[in-house]
Amino acid sequence: MRRLPLPELERVDAEHRAAGQPWLLTRLCGYEPWIGPFFRPGEGPCWSCLAYRLEQHRGYEGPLQQALGLDRPLVRPIASLSAGRVMAAQSAVLEAAKWLAGLRYADQGALRTVDTLNLRTRVHAVSRIPQCPSCGEPGLTGRRVWAPFVPVSRTKAGQGGGDRALSPDQLLRRHAHLVSPITGIVPVLEPSPVRRSSPPPMCRGTTWRCASAVLRACVRRAAARA
Repeated sequence: MRRLPLPELERVDAEHRAAGQPWLLTRLCGYEPWIGPFFRPGEGPCWSCLAYRLEQHRGYEGPLQQALGLDRPLVRPIASLSAGRVMAAQSAVLEAAKWLAGLRYADQGALRTVDTLNLRTRVHAVSRIPQCPSCGEPGLTGRRVWAPFVPVSRTKAGQGGGDRALSPDQLLRRHAHLVSPITGIVPVLEPSPVRRSSPPPMCRGTTWRCASAVLRACVRRAAARA
């Protein structure tokens, strides 16, 4: 499982997991600061889980890193103002104070961004990866791949659109937390452009367009080998 190579954060995470102490990730620079998540040893995802998702969305840097002989992400110019950095730092301090006071809520396990251009905030769910080498079972994928395939009959959802175990709306609600340009498998999910010929009523509003991070990574690797 390839992760974003940041040895400093890997060391911080390993030390806190060994000590059983939670820690808060914060990015102060950039036009969109990050606050969170709280990483809690033995509960929820770890830094390696998040680093894997981040690497999937930055795969385009791979050829540049290889050409420059770098073993870590490219250093980008810091595009931020002191007011934005102060706001992010104060927000992180507030979150830490609430945690120390015993306040717990679901979004503490998520990565929250603040767009300093319009002051909009967004919550990005951070999911634990079962095959994570740091907090999961590294051999899980291999065991599942080699395990016998056992077909199971399921009740079909709705009518039309093929044999579905879930309706499109049910599928979206179940996996919506995996849609994010930072922490998701799919960076964005949006309705396809309206075509001139209207679809049948049973298909209307159920066609979506997305770009999977996994698919983009496969395309990049194929292009690099060409």
